[in-house]
Amino acid sequence: MNNLADIQEQHKSVAKAVLGIISLSVIFFPSIFAAIRRPYTLDWAMYTYWICAFSSFVILLFAYYKSAFSNVVPIRAIGIGNLSAALSILSLFLFVIGNILSDQLSKPRVIEISLSNHLIEYDTYLEATGTAYDDDGDDLIWNWSIRPSTEAHANGASLIQLKSQSRSIVWWLGANMVPGVYFIEVTVSDGSRESDLLQREFRVKD
Repeated sequence: MNNLADIQEQHKSVAKAVLGIISLSVIFFPSIFAAIRRPYTLDWAMYTYWICAFSSFVILLFAYYKSAFSNVVPIRAIGIGNLSAALSILSLFLFVIGNILSDQLSKPRVIEISLSNHLIEYDTYLEATGTAYDDDGDDLIWNWSIRPSTEAHANGASLIQLKSQSRSIVWWLGANMVPGVYFIEVTVSDGSRESDLLQREFRVKD
C-alpha cells in the first residue's frame, strides 16, 4: 500500500510540475511569437502546440484536483496529460527552430534590373530599378556597383561602389567617364544572407 501511495504521490507531483511548465510556455508564447519574423513556416506546429497545451492543461488540472479531494490519483489521465504536454512542447520547439532556420537559410533573390537606357552619353543620368524576392518577406538592403568591362578597365576605368541601399538609383555620369561597356551590378541582403549577384550591361558613348 505504501508503494502504491508513493507512486500516486509521484504522479501527482509530476502533474503539478507539468502544469507549471505548460502555464509558463503559454505565458511566454506571445514574446516568442513576436520575435519571429513573418511570414511564418510550420504553421501546423503552432496549432498543434495550442491544441495539445490546452488539452494537457485541462486533463492535468482535472487529475490534480480530483486527487486533492479524494484518495484516488487518476494515473491514466495524468499519463495522457503528460503526453499531450510533451507533444505541445515538441511542437513549440519545432515551430521556433523551423522559423529560425528558415530565416537563416532562405536566401533572397534579385530577379531583374531595369535600366532607363542602355546607351548613355556624358553628363546624363542612368536610372536603375531592381526587383527582388525574399521568401521570409524581410526588408532588403540593396548594394549597387558599376563594374567596367576589361576594355574600359584597360583604358583607366575602375569599379564604382554606389552609396544607395534602396531598390532604385539615379547615377550621374561625369564628363571624365571612360567610354566603353560597363555592367551595373546589384546584390540584396536580408540581414542574414546575401543574394547572388545580378548584372546588366550598358555602354557609355565615345
